[in-house]
Amino acid sequence: MLGPVRAWRGGTPLPLGPVRRQAVLAAPALRPGFLVSHEQLPDGIRGAGPPNSGRKVLPSYVCALRQALDAESAGPAPRSP
Repeated sequence: MLGPVRAWRGGTPLPLGPVRRQAVLAAPALRPGFLVSHEQLPDGIRGAGPPNSGRKVLPSYVCALRQALDAESAGPAPRSP
């Protein structure tokens, strides 16, 4: 089993939140070179057949991670068309 996922900006640790949110960040990192779709992400975190609630909370996990990881001066990321 892996330990907690951590990230820093400079020497300051970033608040990545609870374990499941950390898993959202770690899942694509564990599959370098492969695209992990939003349909596949809950399966990688909870295993095959995650509950519907897992799919519902995924956007909130991603939003919180983006806020934690985005550079403070960068502002919101541009949206794709």
